[in-house]
Amino acid sequence: MLTTVAVAESLAYPETARRPVSETYHGATVVDNYRWLEKDEAPEVKQWMATQMAAPAVSDGNDEEMSVFIISHHPSIQGRLDKDIRIVKENGFSSVVTE
Repeated sequence: MLTTVAVAESLAYPETARRPVSETYHGATVVDNYRWLEKDEAPEVKQWMATQMAAPAVSDGNDEEMSVFIISHHPSIQGRLDKDIRIVKENGFSSVVTE
């Protein structure tokens, strides 16, 4: 099974530029480094999305092992998966493997 260190080392996401924007709400200043990503029609944001989507999530390609790792560290995900699997079984979809 993958360890946290192995997973972290296998992730290869490109850097995301920080472009700080400051706003003050009720006397508290809030800095948003990634506001520029909200403009999803901007060419630079489309390029960022394409670069992120092209990055491999886990370099060894072991999706099943990665899924087990993620689920074991996030019980709420397991609950959602259990619910989705039940729905799939009730509706007779055969393209989802639930073993």
